[in-house]
Amino acid sequence: MTERGFFQCKSVSGQAPSYRFNGGTKAVSEMAGQSIEEMLRYVHDHSTVTIDKGKECIKSKDESVKYFDKANAVGGIKALADLNKSIIHLPEEESDFAAKVKDKICDISRNFDINCELSDENSIEPQVSNKLKIGYKEGVGRHVIAVEDIAVGETIVRENPFVSFLHSTHQLTNCLHCLKAVLIGVGCENCSQVIFCSQSCRESAKTFHTLECGFMNIVPGLGPLAPVLRIFTSKPIKYFIERINYFQNYDKSLGELLMNDSDAFENMFNLQAGNKTSSQYNIDKAAYAYFLICILKKMSYFENNNEEDFEMEHVVIGKFINHFLKIADDNCHEVCELDVPKSVESKTFDELFESNDTAINVVGVAIYPKMSLFNNSCDVNTLKYHQANKEILVARRDIKAGEEVNDFYGEYFFQNTKLSRKKNLGFPCGCIPCREDWGLLDDLPNFTFEEVEDRYDWAVERVALESALTHMDVPCIKRICEDLGQLVNVQGPHQVKVQPELYLSYAYLFLFCNKSLSFQQLYNKVMKKAGKEN
Repeated sequence: MTERGFFQCKSVSGQAPSYRFNGGTKAVSEMAGQSIEEMLRYVHDHSTVTIDKGKECIKSKDESVKYFDKANAVGGIKALADLNKSIIHLPEEESDFAAKVKDKICDISRNFDINCELSDENSIEPQVSNKLKIGYKEGVGRHVIAVEDIAVGETIVRENPFVSFLHSTHQLTNCLHCLKAVLIGVGCENCSQVIFCSQSCRESAKTFHTLECGFMNIVPGLGPLAPVLRIFTSKPIKYFIERINYFQNYDKSLGELLMNDSDAFENMFNLQAGNKTSSQYNIDKAAYAYFLICILKKMSYFENNNEEDFEMEHVVIGKFINHFLKIADDNCHEVCELDVPKSVESKTFDELFESNDTAINVVGVAIYPKMSLFNNSCDVNTLKYHQANKEILVARRDIKAGEEVNDFYGEYFFQNTKLSRKKNLGFPCGCIPCREDWGLLDDLPNFTFEEVEDRYDWAVERVALESALTHMDVPCIKRICEDLGQLVNVQGPHQVKVQPELYLSYAYLFLFCNKSLSFQQLYNKVMKKAGKEN
């Protein structure tokens, strides 16, 4: 192995890059104690980076007609994907054929009762509740505390991302800019690699797609590298050079919840940047940062885009990339939409969300500077969902003044042991259930017959919940679960609190979260049935 092959990185179309470290103890010892600038230069001198050319992405009416004919042969909802591929490939000047394709989409949407409009909630401006404050202490870090009581169902945060990225698996079905499912697509003016939901989103996306256009095959298709690259394709190099002093003032104890966004970049920059301190972690991050520099060179981002050169402009961008890669490790949020499971007909309401064949589908990733201030709890008191690329946090139980308001990183205390949760989370959680080692669901206390009799109103609502679940009356499920949390009147972990809070989270997802076009049809069917029965 030559020293030029200490770091081997190769772009993989639609995937994260292939990376291999071959430097062994020699590279580790030589890089020990180096600054990030020195590490980047070392990687430059000892790496082999391969970036594929990928496919041609020119517009072609013949290709467009091929997908239109395929859609006619397929028919039904499944034809919509091919019709939008027809739009993607169609040259801008072919307006008559574009109108024909769009008329076909409209016919299908009417026949199957589909629309891609989100609820009226999506038009609400970003917001943060004024009932919150940020605290900081060693061992816990930044965290958010309620300064006033917050009621179940109350919106706590509604935030646009600082940066978002649509996974390559959805770049022909979802909007590149806002990430929601596309009904009647708008193609890029130049390439046939992406689609937009509207002219407005196409215009907004020009801040980054102008540079990325024609290069989507070399952009990492998923994972934390993708949104980090998007930060740089969205801003010129001068923007980062002017902010190089941020490294001297970096303070992870800072955090801003106000919606003034006077410097959204500073709030993003000051997020926690990686807890890992191992030599190999820092070496790998430097290698990935260098790989993204090579991609930016392919896009002619720098003044000097020669592959063999590594000058100060490359160092500056490399330092920022390295920093944001570490931030992405701790702060990337998956953006989800609901899609129809394979065996939807046989599923109960909870099985839509709890089975391996789940309706929850990850379509992209995003970083939300304000949402990132909320720490994990394995007994989370909030729920969240996505509308387009916006993330909304809602109280899923009453939260008292003085309580920490937390987020959910994927582990419930009642489903996995403390040891399993630590392994799955990748860090020792400091939430109350972990500190006190609460039991699993079957080990939690439950009501006796006498205790149920003493809670007549709760018992009536609990029976009503079973009926609503049977009939999949989702608005009713939401209302009952909000009421049950206030009627139960028990402290600490308890079986009767678990299911209603889960069902409340599922109800919010069903009612308000992003939906694929296929799930939109299921949603309309369920809501009409619920309306008739009520």
